Amino acid sequence: MRFIRSPKNYLAGLVGLLALAGAGCGGGGGHSTRSGGTYSAYITLQWNVYDLNGVAVTCTDIGAKDVVVTSFNVATQETFTDTFACGSLGGTTDYLPTGNYDLTIDIYGDPAVYKNNNTLLDELKSSQTLMSGPNALPGFSFQIN
Repeated sequence: MRFIRSPKNYLAGLVGLLALAGAGCGGGGGHSTRSGGTYSAYITLQWNVYDLNGVAVTCTDIGAKDVVVTSFNVATQETFTDTFACGSLGGTTDYLPTGNYDLTIDIYGDPAVYKNNNTLLDELKSSQTLMSGPNALPGFSFQIN
C-alpha cells in the first residue's frame, strides 16, 4: 500500500496547517502537566482519511494506527510528543509552553499489518506560534492509494 496525496487535498491540508487559529477547542480528553513545569498552551486537531476517489475510508481500511504530533519549541529546543489513535480522527495535546514551534504530524501504519513499528504513511510539517489556551489547527486530510 502506498500513500499518495492529491494536489487538491494536500494543498488544503497544508494551507490548513499553516493557518493559526487562536480559539476553539475540539474534541479530546483532559490535559496533564508535563514534566518540567505547568504550561498553558495546547493544540487541538482533526483529520480525515480518503481514497484517491475522494471517498472516506477508515484508518483500519488503510492499516493506519497512530497519528503522532511532535512539537519542537524553537526557543528552548525542547521536543514534546503526543500520540492519538488514528481512528479517533482528532485530539487535544497535553499542555505546552507558549512560544514558536515547528510541528510534525505523522500517520503511522499498524504494526500488525506492516510487521514493524515504524511504517510512516505520511508526514505534514507546520510552524506555529502557540499562545495560552487552545490553538486549533484547521482540519486536514490524508489521501491514500
